[in-house]
Amino acid sequence: MTSGTPWRHCSHCPPNSGSPGSLTCCWPGWNRSGEPPRQILEAVRLIRARRGRVTVRWLAGQVNLSISQLERGFTRHVGVGPKLLARQTRVCALAAEATTPANPGRALLAAKYGYADQAHLAREFRELTGFTPSGLARVGSDADFLQDALACHRGVFKPAIA
Repeated sequence: MTSGTPWRHCSHCPPNSGSPGSLTCCWPGWNRSGEPPRQILEAVRLIRARRGRVTVRWLAGQVNLSISQLERGFTRHVGVGPKLLARQTRVCALAAEATTPANPGRALLAAKYGYADQAHLAREFRELTGFTPSGLARVGSDADFLQDALACHRGVFKPAIA
């Protein structure tokens, strides 16, 4: 804000609430309802629909936000940045397909999900889940969800025997 521009408190600010930038005053346009803006909701939908195969630049263009606006909105409303959510979504989709009986193999999965090679897939998979893809396949047969497989690996979850 330039020095010549008067600051206006929004309707949510208490009387005598302080100056702009203080913790007791909000800026005009602040979404106080807790509901994420429609652009953020649409960005999450696009990430899911494309199974995580998006770039932050493409995503920002699709929802008509700058990259920094998109990243701030994600951090505020989703809790992680758009790139991390896309990576997690891609690994989850890959894990779901890798644990099916008709497992197409790591090389085909790497190509299908946009990894440069099998090593890139394995590195990202291990970084985000703590498992190698083959390690998940061993544990994943006892779990219905990726979260359950991770909990089994950490000794927190014991699946029910059918």
